[in-house]
Amino acid sequence: MNISEIYRRFPTEQDCISYLEKVRWKGKPACPYCQSTNQTPMSKEKRYHCNTCNTSFSVTVRTIFHKTKLPLQKWFLAICLVLNAKKGISARQLARDLKVNKDTAWNMSKRIREAVVNQRVLFLGIAQMHKTNIGDKNSLGCSGGGGLNNRGKVRQYHRANTYYLNKYVNEFSYGYNNKNNNDIFDQNIYNVLGGIT
Repeated sequence: MNISEIYRRFPTEQDCISYLEKVRWKGKPACPYCQSTNQTPMSKEKRYHCNTCNTSFSVTVRTIFHKTKLPLQKWFLAICLVLNAKKGISARQLARDLKVNKDTAWNMSKRIREAVVNQRVLFLGIAQMHKTNIGDKNSLGCSGGGGLNNRGKVRQYHRANTYYLNKYVNEFSYGYNNKNNNDIFDQNIYNVLGGIT
């Protein structure tokens, strides 16, 4: 999916919410707190009232979108940009593209990366060694995606902190493993919803 498709498929906040509800609940909203399907729509607030545990909820509860102040379309654009950036995307670039501040962009990309990588599709048996310098002394080996890790580290992150090394490797390996996946956006919306059905 590309940016123009995001604007075409999700022109309004309600379109984004409807899509998330379809992916998460398949047409039957369920309370994320007690899993009851006995609920009443609160259409003005774009929420539901659970008649079992007497709480209100929306489709974004317990997801990366929960309590966000940003429009969901901006989140969808961020997901698209992160997934389509072959060599990664910096928080500063994401901030410029989305017209948000750098801290917001960093927080969004961190949450997106953690959500999509948590399915643990790390390397899938394509690991061979390729040397990439990390920090002052350490080195990392991986191929197939190894050169990509190196190019992404140099072009986007400039310096890789060993504390975040696992996150860098996960991001690049995930991108490499899914480079030919045409359904990656839909698949990752499911992932960022926490894989909750």
